[in-house]
Amino acid sequence: MNIPMIIAAFILIATALIHALAGGQEYLIPMMDASISVDNEAEQKALYAVVWHAITALFSVGGVALLIACYARSGVRAIAWLYTAQLFCFSSLFLWQGYTWLGEVYSLPQWALFGLNLLFLLWGIRQERPNRNRTTSSASSAVANP
Repeated sequence: MNIPMIIAAFILIATALIHALAGGQEYLIPMMDASISVDNEAEQKALYAVVWHAITALFSVGGVALLIACYARSGVRAIAWLYTAQLFCFSSLFLWQGYTWLGEVYSLPQWALFGLNLLFLLWGIRQERPNRNRTTSSASSAVANP
């Protein structure tokens, strides 16, 4: 059982819950209630809500997919690499936007949670490699020495 990968899956699910529940109260609802002085205010708000919920879905689906892959022992490395790349991009965006727009990175601390999850994903990927090689070498030696 790949414990770091399972922890990463639960962090993704927890991130989805934090995003939907706490973040929704702090960011989504105030944005929906705010008056925006643009011609297409309704479309702007709808787009913001779609992106907001899409992020929640990405984290939820990712966490569940990673858990299923861990227990099914199939495709776990591919899914882990996919979410490693995604979380690296998200982390980089939060660091970049924080630094360039706000002059610091602490007002947008999401990068730290993504970074923590990256560490667990990479640790889990590293643990998957020896298991795969051990299985392959066992099968090879069984064929070589009947």
